[in-house]
Amino acid sequence: MGEYNTVFIFTEKANLQWTGSGELGINIILFIAISIWVLYSLHSVLFNNNRKYISHFILSVILFLFMSAGIWSNYEEVKRWRNEYEDLQKRYVSEDYNIAEGTVDLIQVGRRGGHDGGDIIQIDGIEFSISFFERTYAYSQPIRYGGALLHDVVARIYYYVDDHDDYKILRVDVKE
Repeated sequence: MGEYNTVFIFTEKANLQWTGSGELGINIILFIAISIWVLYSLHSVLFNNNRKYISHFILSVILFLFMSAGIWSNYEEVKRWRNEYEDLQKRYVSEDYNIAEGTVDLIQVGRRGGHDGGDIIQIDGIEFSISFFERTYAYSQPIRYGGALLHDVVARIYYYVDDHDDYKILRVDVKE
């Protein structure tokens, strides 16, 4: 057998995730445009006594409220992702993790498209649950979605146990 090759590290997944975070910028631009529309409609109603703009004003206020909620929700999501990344980065750099090394024993393969527990594997006596539907930077790619932790693969897993007693995988190396 050869050397270990890294097939997953959380920083690569994080880099892919952050490339799609331009949605917040688009929401802010739309928010500014709707804010200008609200002010224009309000000005038309109040100073020009133009009643036909009342419906525009009401619609723009409703859109303004929806956009505000959307931006706030998006901001909270970006903040959650940033906090998770910083936590994982701090753990990885300070080597605050454990290593499980050995042959992967596949206990359960998750259903395709199912929201069950996903794959369950055991390595070095430690059981890991790998679910495609878990929103995390940690490893979450089961076999049915191209995961690398197949039965009888020799692997080294860098992991930690989070506050909910879930095993979060920071890095996966497989032996070729």
